[in-house]
Amino acid sequence: MADQSPENLSAIEILDILTSMKNDELDAEAQVIIRNGGKAGRQEAHKQALVALSHSFEEKFVEAVVETVKANAAYVAPYGSGATLYIRPYMFGSNPVIGVKPADEYQFRIFVTPVGPYFKGGAKPITIRVSDFDRAAPNGTGHIKAGLNYAMSLHAIVDAHNQGYDENMYLDPATRTKVEETGGANFIFITKDGKFVTPKSDSILPSITRRSLMYIAEHYLGMEVEHREVRFDEVKDFAECGLCGTAAVISPVGKIVD
Repeated sequence: MADQSPENLSAIEILDILTSMKNDELDAEAQVIIRNGGKAGRQEAHKQALVALSHSFEEKFVEAVVETVKANAAYVAPYGSGATLYIRPYMFGSNPVIGVKPADEYQFRIFVTPVGPYFKGGAKPITIRVSDFDRAAPNGTGHIKAGLNYAMSLHAIVDAHNQGYDENMYLDPATRTKVEETGGANFIFITKDGKFVTPKSDSILPSITRRSLMYIAEHYLGMEVEHREVRFDEVKDFAECGLCGTAAVISPVGKIVD
């Protein structure tokens, strides 16, 4: 059995352990309460940025997530299995109109499903490449969790997989000199002197997972946290690199190919 004492673990491995909770020892409400408020607020902000709705639904959002997990508690994977219950809230315009305009009627839904590791091989170091494509446009909607942002990355990820890579690293679309994110996760870096660094950009999704890890790194591990622009030419100088997100959780990066 591998030595799991703190002095023999990387910073990313320690963060991964601290964010793992024993689901079988928690009730359904406790399982979702830690990060739910952040996601509700983010979806509310994104909704207001995209459409003009007159009422807030943050409380209904939280209630809907809790009730959905309660109804599907039997599908919450046991601790240590490497699986989890994936929760996906989504909203779409549903009124009968063909024109290009904001919808007047919306449906808000939540689905859950048991899932295994996001990347093949589980929590092993992955290989990514620097993509020739842009995920988002300058002054666009890259910071909004909308379907169009994922659509932009679909061709690029298929091409990456065909070339033998696990993911793409996207650079900023304006100068292509700064690190942004992947198609489905944010980057985290650890410096050689133990600082926790995450890229800052107006076209990056404001990941709740990343924000949670920043808090854990600062308040539980005592690490200095930097949320700033990260130039691609400094990536080679970091001690560790990983991806983080709802699906990716914390995935270590072993190699970046330019």
